[in-house]
Amino acid sequence: MQKKTALKGGWEVRMDSKDPAGSLVVGREDNRFFSVVFNTEKYGQPLIEEAVDAEGWAGYVIPIVSRIDGAWNLVVTHNDRPANNYESKLLEGARRSVSNDAPFLTTEGEKARELPGFVYANSARIAGKIRVGVLDVTGDQSFELPQGAEFMPFTQFFDQSTDALTKAVLGQFMVSILGVLDNA
Repeated sequence: MQKKTALKGGWEVRMDSKDPAGSLVVGREDNRFFSVVFNTEKYGQPLIEEAVDAEGWAGYVIPIVSRIDGAWNLVVTHNDRPANNYESKLLEGARRSVSNDAPFLTTEGEKARELPGFVYANSARIAGKIRVGVLDVTGDQSFELPQGAEFMPFTQFFDQSTDALTKAVLGQFMVSILGVLDNA
């Protein structure tokens, strides 16, 4: 028998006492954002399963970049996140999950350059493919910084940010598009 226990904010715990490992779900009734399930394969462990869109994508990481005075910069914001228990705002680039209707930065409707492949946020703990790309606004006179955003040099971002997804995509951009390692 499936038992449901309501949590804060529309979240709930669901589990059948006859098969706890095979039926455990911490998620939302509307299936938005993600669910925590128990993966019974191999060692058995909890797994976060991201909600995906009709094409199977959990989200998008598409940094907005621009070459300014000879150096590459990207658009960043400072955001409250639960990873550090909301103690201080985290420095992040443009990314969104398919369930987030209002990301801090968006590239929706923009012509971004899609990069090959995809990434996982943490393949040992989180399932859900993330599409990657870059929106280069170098010389785009119509581009306006979103409210609360600023340009930051890549080097400063890499030194200060904990946003591993944006760092990974910028690394792929530098290698695949800019050919940084080709000149090494």
